[in-house]
Amino acid sequence: MGLTRIFGKEHLADILRMADVIEAVESAYCCHFTSSIEISRSSTKTSSSTDGFSLDSVSGFSKELNTAGINVSASSPGDISTARNPFSSSVFLLFENRTGDLLGIFDGRELTLLRAAGASAIAAKLFARRDERTMLLIGAGNLAASMVKGTADSLPYLKHICVTSRDPRRTENFVRSQSIRYPHIRFSDFPIYDLKEIAPRSKYVVTATSSEAPLLKKEWISPGTHITAAGANSPDKQELDPRIFMGARVFVDNREQTTLTGECRSAFRNGLIGESDMHEIGGVLAGKTIGRTRDDEITIFDMTGTPLEDMMLGRLALKRAAYRNIGEVLEIIRVPDIV
Repeated sequence: MGLTRIFGKEHLADILRMADVIEAVESAYCCHFTSSIEISRSSTKTSSSTDGFSLDSVSGFSKELNTAGINVSASSPGDISTARNPFSSSVFLLFENRTGDLLGIFDGRELTLLRAAGASAIAAKLFARRDERTMLLIGAGNLAASMVKGTADSLPYLKHICVTSRDPRRTENFVRSQSIRYPHIRFSDFPIYDLKEIAPRSKYVVTATSSEAPLLKKEWISPGTHITAAGANSPDKQELDPRIFMGARVFVDNREQTTLTGECRSAFRNGLIGESDMHEIGGVLAGKTIGRTRDDEITIFDMTGTPLEDMMLGRLALKRAAYRNIGEVLEIIRVPDIV
């Protein structure tokens, strides 16, 4: 018999502070870089040709942590959804390797948004100017809100966030809701076709969209700019002009994964950058890799998200929940196979 703890969105928000999330994500990045933890990752995707339904799963396990996890996401266009914003749900399952016990069931979307916030906080701390006061945010969905949450935690002098997206009404709603959450920060919006005017004046840029075509062009990026690209996490997404990577200092969470599904994918496949040009952010955190080398250097962090990040956050949530007795508990009776 095993006990499985169930975590909804409210449970995770209650027990995981941003400082805890950042620490867990940093640990995952460092482990990827040092290879002190063996990780196996696999991904599968199935879809229905009749109704647009798709099922995507990403799994991984660590022998050293004695932990395995799988994130399963389901999406469907639904009746009123658009192709850009399909209805979706996600669940993350955390197992113990040796016994196969299901340790926890998590709201997968919330876990993803939390680790995205942690990743954006780490990137801002490492690559943006400490006294940065302005942020250009491209995107107005839940992922964009996570980027604000992480950045606000890492940049104490941030005073203004300029927001745009491909949906003006959604942008307006985003600015309204975020202004309430962060009264010390001024939010403003602008139409996306004005990016060519706004981007050259921005030194800290974050992209958080599901765009399939580049939104930012190379000629709009001025020297000294840092870009955190968070939206591209599948082969059909692209937010940045691949030419931006030429001459830039590029950082990734996982090099192999980034070349398959990340923002770097197109630049890498077209020979604009090589594997040696993509530096894992864990190396910077571990003090083994140099970060920004010049004030006028363009830096890019390609954030794709890894199973190890989810596992680290899940383990932390279980530890916090057991101490405070938070989360629903499900009792599962394990019946041995009879041969």
